Amino acid sequence: MDSLWNAVEYPLISDSKSISITYSSLKSVEEICSYLEKTFTPSELEEITGDVCTQPSSYTISRIPLNQLILRMQHPNYLKIIDGKLFESHIQPIVNSSEGNVFGYEFLLRSRVEQYPFYPGELFSFAQRSGLQSKLDSQCRINAIRTSSELLGQGIKRFINFLPSSIYEPEHCLKTTFQAVEMYRITSTTAKLRKDGS
Repeated sequence: MDSLWNAVEYPLISDSKSISITYSSLKSVEEICSYLEKTFTPSELEEITGDVCTQPSSYTISRIPLNQLILRMQHPNYLKIIDGKLFESHIQPIVNSSEGNVFGYEFLLRSRVEQYPFYPGELFSFAQRSGLQSKLDSQCRINAIRTSSELLGQGIKRFINFLPSSIYEPEHCLKTTFQAVEMYRITSTTAKLRKDGS
């Protein structure tokens, strides 16, 4: 891997554990990301890991694959939306078409802050490609549960969507979801997890 870094034209600081590339602004980070994309192959970008930090000496590197890190740096608004939880759940009734009555409710992800608009499909696509899908999916489930506790009475069915691909270890990944159901005092018989798209 050391030979790969010999091709990098930016100033490098190296020690036994890492190689640092110094940057001075967001624009220089974008330039570095663009340069790295052109310098390394897609498989090398998956293999090399790193992080962006302001004070390397006091920072623990997260070891994010470089291809995901580059995406995060190229889309700071999406990163801000996910990290800041700048979204909310809008409630939508599910109607039984044969009887015309409301069967339950589902929750739609929408922007909470006017300065950070997004299309849910694009946000989830970014999250999947940048390694943040499990984080976003979990945040959305918890947000929907909280919203349902505020807007719906007990005994009303609520369908909480989730992406199966974000549940890589069900016992661990769904733990926060079940804790939210308990914390917001929603009965398990009315809270239904539903695969997204079903």
